[in-house]
Amino acid sequence: MSSVKKFFSACNKGLSQAETISIAIALLIATFMITINVIYRVFFDKAFSWSDELVRYLIIYVTLIGCSGCVRRKEHIAIDIVAAFIKNKKVLRVMAVAVSLICAVFSGIITVYGVQLVLKVIRFPQMTAGLRIPQYIPYLMVPIGFLLMTLRYAQEFVGHLIGVDFFAADHPSAQTEELEERSDR
Repeated sequence: MSSVKKFFSACNKGLSQAETISIAIALLIATFMITINVIYRVFFDKAFSWSDELVRYLIIYVTLIGCSGCVRRKEHIAIDIVAAFIKNKKVLRVMAVAVSLICAVFSGIITVYGVQLVLKVIRFPQMTAGLRIPQYIPYLMVPIGFLLMTLRYAQEFVGHLIGVDFFAADHPSAQTEELEERSDR
């Protein structure tokens, strides 16, 4: 079991860093482009024709990659009213396993359909209106984002099966407890 835990912990760490860095870079570029475009519009009465499209694609990218991070931090919208009334830990664990599996399968299906969509767009080459890049490049965001979510839900599923929370350090409650411990020192 420890090798499985080490593998998933290493995957979690690598994915977390890649997600965080890529989201930060995308947000910085989007903020920079919006600022530059506003300055150009106000002072020079001109704007970059492609910047709005770039910012739109970056925000979509941030949203889809951010969904994977929400799985990691257990921040997705959840209907937990049923779980609130169940006291039996085994039943709660079975429910958690089932929910993780359903979410992993759903995300996997969207990943497959996203790849199929990208392949169709590649077959009929089109360019984006503003950036003049192949249309399949922005479409790649869908399978990439949902693949990351699939991996996260698969990690969660395995964790529920073997009784390990691979994302424990990423939960907001764990971070709050850590801050409280530091302040007590």
